[in-house]
Amino acid sequence: MDKDTWIVSKFIADHNHDLVKSFARAMLRSQRRVDEAYANMIEDMDNAGLKPCSVYSYFVEATGGAENVGFLKSDCNNFLQSKRNKTLEAGDSVINHFKSLQANDSSFFYTMQVDSENCMTNFFWSDGISRTDYNHFGDVVIFYTTYRTNNYNMACAPFIGVNHHKQSVLFGCAFLLNETTKSFSWLFESFLEAMDRLQPKIIFTDQCQAMANAIKRVLPKSQLRLCLWHIGQNAAKHLSYYLRKPAFKVLFNRSLYNCGSEQEFEEVWARLVTKVDISKCSWLKEIYELRANWCPTFSKNYLSAGILSTQRSESMNNVFRTVTCKTMSLTQFVLRYEKFWSVDDGQNCKKTLSAINPHLVE
Repeated sequence: MDKDTWIVSKFIADHNHDLVKSFARAMLRSQRRVDEAYANMIEDMDNAGLKPCSVYSYFVEATGGAENVGFLKSDCNNFLQSKRNKTLEAGDSVINHFKSLQANDSSFFYTMQVDSENCMTNFFWSDGISRTDYNHFGDVVIFYTTYRTNNYNMACAPFIGVNHHKQSVLFGCAFLLNETTKSFSWLFESFLEAMDRLQPKIIFTDQCQAMANAIKRVLPKSQLRLCLWHIGQNAAKHLSYYLRKPAFKVLFNRSLYNCGSEQEFEEVWARLVTKVDISKCSWLKEIYELRANWCPTFSKNYLSAGILSTQRSESMNNVFRTVTCKTMSLTQFVLRYEKFWSVDDGQNCKKTLSAINPHLVE
């Protein structure tokens, strides 16, 4: 008899364990399947920006329970991953994608930085519309890097401006592996290259020394402005004891927002420091030395479009959070970025911005 042949010698009808209950049969591998109708819906929801967990939650809610869906959340995630792998297969990296965009749009700009082992560390891109917008509205730029999304945990760094309708516009976007002076210097050089070496008159950022060093080095004609909101937040940490005193709080807020001249600011600040032990509050001394970068009265000769903070950048980051997730690859993020900010999808963009901050779409 062939050694690969099996012979049934005895049959025992009784099971040694209970059969799967009816409500749990949908969990068996043999019973789970993402059929064509569900597959089409999953793709449509994914293209619309819904996260995988939200896609599956919709089916659970629509069918009256997970046991009625016909597949598990992992099956839904696997289906999406399979779809993305097909989209990004054959070395279709973010750079290859940029090359294809540039082939169709001669105004599309991209560049990347590599390390000593020729591995990509940072990259920046700007399409034709963004570059045109910068040519018209590039006097004031907001730059902020707090948002991290994608499975490489790189910092997302959009360059944002304001158009003639007081709407936020994107001049370009970057991903940074680290936030050092070297990385920021490379990024600002890349930004200038994309924008025909035209420096902004004002650039708003948070209080980051590495960023300030790079701006001073690469954008010497741009006035660095610090976000007043962040200064207020830092004040709450460093001056919490004094801010509980009404007289001090009034003077501090006046120095931030309501001084009509540099002389008035100096007078208000002089009264302010008499109310604190300056030897125990080095932060107050540090922020005073940077007063030309944050006090509005020192920038009256510069057009700032009414901007005092990086709020638009933070609101834009919230927009990114609505259409992306941390498991995304870089190429997936770029694809989602393109869809969301395309001309055809402009209304969707404005609705999302309006829901987060109505002032961004006035």
